[in-house]
Amino acid sequence: MARSATNWTDDKIAVLLACHGGSELAAAFPGISISTLRSAKYKFRATHGHLVPTQAAAPDIELAAPGERSVPLRVHQSTLRQLDALRDKRVEYVRALQEAVFEAVQEVVITPPLARRPGAAKSGTEEIAVAMVSDLQLGKRTVSYDSDVCERRMIKLAESSVKIARIQGRDHPVKKIHVQLLGDIIEGEGIFPHQAHEIDSGLYRQVGVNGPRILSEYIMALLTYFDTVHITAVIGNHGALKLGPAAPDPETNMDRLLYRIVQLMFRDEPRVTWDIPDGAGERNWYAVDRIFNYGFLLAHGDQIRGGFAGFPWYGAAKKAWGWIDSIEEPWDALHFGHYHTPTYMTLNRRVARCNGSTESHNAYAQEQLAAVGFPTQWLGFVHPDHGVTSEYWVHLGDEETNTSRTPNRQRAERWAR
Repeated sequence: MARSATNWTDDKIAVLLACHGGSELAAAFPGISISTLRSAKYKFRATHGHLVPTQAAAPDIELAAPGERSVPLRVHQSTLRQLDALRDKRVEYVRALQEAVFEAVQEVVITPPLARRPGAAKSGTEEIAVAMVSDLQLGKRTVSYDSDVCERRMIKLAESSVKIARIQGRDHPVKKIHVQLLGDIIEGEGIFPHQAHEIDSGLYRQVGVNGPRILSEYIMALLTYFDTVHITAVIGNHGALKLGPAAPDPETNMDRLLYRIVQLMFRDEPRVTWDIPDGAGERNWYAVDRIFNYGFLLAHGDQIRGGFAGFPWYGAAKKAWGWIDSIEEPWDALHFGHYHTPTYMTLNRRVARCNGSTESHNAYAQEQLAAVGFPTQWLGFVHPDHGVTSEYWVHLGDEETNTSRTPNRQRAERWAR
């Protein structure tokens, strides 16, 4: 495509389009059509959001006369200054946040408990426990859920997991657990327009105060029984950072920052190990958790599209079959969350499991999808030769959320009277 001698990019042309119409620019760039110029503008907005030039910059822009193929140097410089300012603001904000949090965590000292397994089996083939933890939506506030309820349910999840492991351990050794953090651990802030009215705490408390406390309590409760805790953690869509029109670094995610904070808290505890995919310029959205010879492909689930009745049955199967070859690491089971719907799918010789959530009410799902569920998380046990030999849906609600709100329970009570 012909461009002017100054080699203007789509981003620079988009800035000019914010001040001038397509016809004016088309006259200044004879080799470019109006539709091409508008396409450049839409591409820019899709990446960087809507950009409004400053009051000072707009009058300063002068287009070349028709037939000329150059634009004044000050226009070029003005465009670059605006783009650099947007990037610098984002980079400095994220850097300051991470540095402040990491410095504070360095002062935190925790003392995890020692594992105790009274009455545990000393013979039999050892199995490893595996727990999916996702969609805590920490910070979200509904009629039956908030940060305090989330904390109580995470403690209950740890205690129930230990209790089930003790029962399993009477038949065969169970000394290790793999925890799969599947994202949306936090609710985030500014993810959708009215979110400020549906949270009980901002991003600072979600990531820097409540999140580290709740996850560390959960890990320490597991260490009362298990010798080791291995954690594989992937990001969710609610961890995305919104910084106005600037396009965020794909690596930046508040779920990932929370994981790093808790990892630092356990930096002196060799029994707790971590796998947190990261890398500059990439989302690093998946991980493969290997337990014996079995691979568990972990993703949040926001990559899956299309569905019926609130769950993307076809989309999940299509993604799973595609990831078999497009992801190099071999895997046997797909584990994801995002849809808050405890679900098990058989896909030929593989399976897909969708985890539940710790929340007990979601007004959006109730209105748009006519869906509601119980607070639930998944726990399983892996044998070295047979894979997952047993699995449990751990229900975390109280008596009210588990029974009295259900139509069947209400009908039963009426019939009893």
